[in-house]
Amino acid sequence: MVRLTVAAASAALAFAGHAAAQNTTCTVSGTDFDGFTHYLVGQHRLPGSIYADCHDGTPTCYVDDGISDTADAEVDCGSVNVESRRRELGVFVSSDRAWPNRVVCYKWGAQFSDKAKGFWNTAFKTYQEKVDITWIESSKCRSTYGENTKVCNNCQTAINIQTSKAGCYAHLGYIPNKDYKPELNVGNGCEWLRIYTHEMGHSVGLIHEHSHPKREVIVLRNKLRVGSSNYVKDTNAPTSTYDRMSIMHYDGDEMCIPKDPKIKFCDVSETEANGCVVPKDEHCDRSKQDTFGRGETLTARDIEAINKLYEKEKRHEKSPGGGAPAPAPAPAPKPAPAPAPAPKPAPAPAPKPAPAPAPAPAPKPAPKPAGGSGGYVYVGPARPDSAALDGWCNMNCPHFCPSDMCKKK
Repeated sequence: MVRLTVAAASAALAFAGHAAAQNTTCTVSGTDFDGFTHYLVGQHRLPGSIYADCHDGTPTCYVDDGISDTADAEVDCGSVNVESRRRELGVFVSSDRAWPNRVVCYKWGAQFSDKAKGFWNTAFKTYQEKVDITWIESSKCRSTYGENTKVCNNCQTAINIQTSKAGCYAHLGYIPNKDYKPELNVGNGCEWLRIYTHEMGHSVGLIHEHSHPKREVIVLRNKLRVGSSNYVKDTNAPTSTYDRMSIMHYDGDEMCIPKDPKIKFCDVSETEANGCVVPKDEHCDRSKQDTFGRGETLTARDIEAINKLYEKEKRHEKSPGGGAPAPAPAPAPKPAPAPAPAPKPAPAPAPKPAPAPAPAPAPKPAPKPAGGSGGYVYVGPARPDSAALDGWCNMNCPHFCPSDMCKKK
């Protein structure tokens, strides 16, 4: 489960006011468009690309920094030179964000607690065993893979794992450029194994699952908590079958399952002019909020998506092996010896009258849950809203009860 309220609280934007306004056509650098997340130059999650949101006829332009789970910086639409920016980006445009030879280099940009180190080691092991992707400290790259290697751009590109900034976010995948300096940031409130696994998914190249072209959720544009580029459908990214429980799927109330899935709802980049219905809260079936975005680790379809993204990248011969080897076939069983003839049954003795049953003891009263009206408490990192999270634990446990977040009193 990746909760947007935790993972991106510090990057929340004031979308509600202007997103609720009626969208009409906007113009930037001679390009007419409407809706949100219209890319003027570049492409989704390519650093330096420019996109714009159209709010009631007024455009707001942003620079895509290539980072997922954040708000992008605004730029003056009047200063956008599309042709110049396109020339700057031309040599970098590529839909392939896979790290060469399935090796991801990283370096520590912060000191982590023993608990956090345990989470990182578990997450590294998960990617190694489930998708055969090796995470290696950049200081060990050269000694492991040698000189003039494709790995990590000849050991020059490494993800900086840090805590220095607000929010939980990561750059998307690998870009073969010496100036590419990817980050994976886990600020306050991000010390959760599922969040580390989610952000590492972005680092290896996975987009958000709710950006899937065939997603089953609708997005309420007046409730967006981070940049609209985190919600727009990505029709160019390689995908597997849509997975509501993917580790890469948000679960915030800016999304919901529609009451009527037959309605054609607009993406955040569309308006009624596209022949669709702009989603509103009244279209939501809120009883199904727990049916998406609750993943705790890589699902089978997450694994399928990563393997599809990396299908052209073979594991380096000096990397450790991938998943567990296939089990050896079990030896054929030897035929069982013929059974001995069954002995003749002895004559049954005459039955004795059964004694009267003893009365059953009265049942003991069921124990009451300890303290208050619920039996669970929040045990995660200290937060100002810890008391409110006690209520969350009591509402969701024991059916959905992360051990690093809730426990019985």
